[in-house]
Amino acid sequence: MKILFPRLCTCIALFIFTLTVNAQTERQLEIADLIKKELGINEILIPHKGDTNLFFDYEEFLCYVYPGSNYIRIHVTARSADPNIFLYKRSNSNLEKKVIQVFKQHINEVNKKYHITKAYWSIYEEPHFQVLSTFSTSIPMDANDAWISDLKETITSTGISMKLFKEKLVMSLSKICWEVKENETDPDILREAIFWAKYNMELQPDADRTYIYANVLFKAGQTLLALEKINETIELYKKENQNYDLSTALKEKLVSLIYKDHIGLYNTRVKNQEWKTYNLRTQKFRNGDEIFHAKTKQEWTEAGEKGVPAYCYYNNDNTYGFRLGKLYNWYAINDPRGLAREGWHIPTKEEWNLLITFFGKDKMGKYLKSKNNWGGDYDSDGNGEGERYFSAFPGGCRDKEGDFILLGSNGYWWSATENENEKPFSIRLSDDDNGVVPFFSANKAVGYSVRCLKD
Repeated sequence: MKILFPRLCTCIALFIFTLTVNAQTERQLEIADLIKKELGINEILIPHKGDTNLFFDYEEFLCYVYPGSNYIRIHVTARSADPNIFLYKRSNSNLEKKVIQVFKQHINEVNKKYHITKAYWSIYEEPHFQVLSTFSTSIPMDANDAWISDLKETITSTGISMKLFKEKLVMSLSKICWEVKENETDPDILREAIFWAKYNMELQPDADRTYIYANVLFKAGQTLLALEKINETIELYKKENQNYDLSTALKEKLVSLIYKDHIGLYNTRVKNQEWKTYNLRTQKFRNGDEIFHAKTKQEWTEAGEKGVPAYCYYNNDNTYGFRLGKLYNWYAINDPRGLAREGWHIPTKEEWNLLITFFGKDKMGKYLKSKNNWGGDYDSDGNGEGERYFSAFPGGCRDKEGDFILLGSNGYWWSATENENEKPFSIRLSDDDNGVVPFFSANKAVGYSVRCLKD
């Protein structure tokens, strides 16, 4: 009997709990159906089994609903692409403080019910600041479900408030970034301004925001990325039927700067090696045959699929060719007609490794990256020291689908060696690392840079 009684109590408790959960689930489903009907929502999710809260998308916002017995709590927040700030407080600079200040200011202007979180320590023990544009309130629930109209009005008005807040923030960030472009020369502040100008452009990806981003990049010396963005700006202004004379003038400045650099006048020696100080630009094999110039995504993809040697310019723009050289697929590297001119060759894995060993795997990027155009990070300078004029630029690459990616942040170079699976080895330099990523196997259809070594 002593054994049966606890078991009986456990069974009764479990039965009551099951009834309670079932009742909560039924009420939860009723509320979900009401919300679907009133707001036109197709799908409402229950984040975790056994939870009573509901989760759904409404226009540009994320909505959480927590049904209680007498009240329903609603929590509305912007999507990650909207005005939320998640950043490691690396600089604590006046620029960063100003951005956070205007963020808070506009939230308070638009709606006093927005909540701002405080600074806290992340699990990585770094100071992490988080500012959210979020609206939260509780609505009394009545028996006839008239509260649903209050719920609808709350979500709708919050959406309007968030849109207004976003407009205010975009305008303030535009002003802040432009003032930095006009008045600042400190490289650290300019790097931060790049971060915020890009963030602002992602908040509102229009011609004006892209133009500001391009100008900040230009001021910071990131000529290649600035050219890419000013080209985008011109196309956006054309679509919007707006004047783009200022963008054209900036493009002319950028192009003149790209062609002004006297790269390629000398070779560089490292021990018994002699390297070119610029990437290969040839459009012909050593025997004079033309290499296929793949200008479209389809041409590039088909060349890779069929094993046809091919080259291209980054973004199909030959302006980049002077500074970055051309991008070649592996089939051009490995063609028996020879890609390098007489007396030179594509370096093998072992020859690249001699260069890496000389400078050190963890320092090679620092020494060989160019002194400008590497994007860096919010708290670090991605540029190198330009040792011995090797001038490794962040030329990005072209993937096997024909998309151009990673200009300004990464540079890739082929080796002439394949692994046991017939995958060619490559090396990568990055803006967030002073070292080098050596000898990863690459797809033969991608487009990488080539740096030649003397025989």
